[in-house]
Amino acid sequence: MAISGIPYDATAVDLRYALMTVNSGNSISHVEVTRTLFSSGFEWDITFLGNAGDRPPIVSDASAL
Repeated sequence: MAISGIPYDATAVDLRYALMTVNSGNSISHVEVTRTLFSSGFEWDITFLGNAGDRPPIVSDASAL
């Protein structure tokens, strides 16, 4: 499962949509995302609202920044 091309300044809505549409929406659903602005950038908090079982970890890749 991979998501590519999410902008570094993606809104919470954009990130939520990207997560929910991974693998045609069959992988992650019922997720809440908030974004907080800090002087050094953004922080996103992701809360999974359901229990769909074990999922692989979310890993970021900053190589395209």
